Amino acid sequence: MSHHVIVSENGPSCPRCSRPMQVREHDRIRARQLRAPYYYRRWFYCTHKNCKTNTVTCDEFKVFNSAQEHRLEAIRQ
Repeated sequence: MSHHVIVSENGPSCPRCSRPMQVREHDRIRARQLRAPYYYRRWFYCTHKNCKTNTVTCDEFKVFNSAQEHRLEAIRQ
């Protein structure tokens, strides 16, 4: 069972094979993501079978769950 949706087939280039990657997101936020200190709301997936890269994440899509991180983010803003 897949818990993600494919947003686009034309994501950024794969760092290893330079072909476009899929852009994926969670279909909904589940308890598993909420239990973790953070999760990525969007990530990139290389679908080319000969490429060793699977998943690429970026800090801009990182979501923190702890109250302390929320306070630090509010202070930064």
